[in-house]
Amino acid sequence: MNCPKCKTVELRKRGYDSPANCYKCGGMWLGRKQLPQFIEHADSGINESGGTGRHDEITGLCPSGHGIMIRARIDIDQPFYLEKCPTCGGIWLDYGEWEKIVSKNFKSVSFNPSNSKKRICPF
Repeated sequence: MNCPKCKTVELRKRGYDSPANCYKCGGMWLGRKQLPQFIEHADSGINESGGTGRHDEITGLCPSGHGIMIRARIDIDQPFYLEKCPTCGGIWLDYGEWEKIVSKNFKSVSFNPSNSKKRICPF
C-alpha cells in the first residue's frame, strides 16, 4: 500500500491491527474494521513521525486500491478535510488531524460532504 498523498512511499504498520502510517508525511490509513478499536483508544499517540499539514489540499487514491477517495470537511476551530474511500470505508488522516478530532471530542465533530447536509462524523 502506498501513501495516497506522497504516492511513492509505502505505508508501514507497527502491528497487525495498527493503522498504516506514512513515515514521510506523517499521514495515517485506518481501515473500516479498525475504526471502532482505534476510537476506543483515542488518547493513544499515533503520529510519531514528522509531517506537515500541506497535504490537506489534495485528495488521493485509496491505499487499498479502490480508486479516488471522497473528501469531507471537518468544521472545528481550524477546519480541515478527511478523505474516505466510498468502496472500502477506510479513512485517511493527514498529519495531526486525529489529534485535532480527539481534542474536540470526535463524537461531536460535524462531517460535511460537499454535496450533503451537515451530519455527525460517522465514526
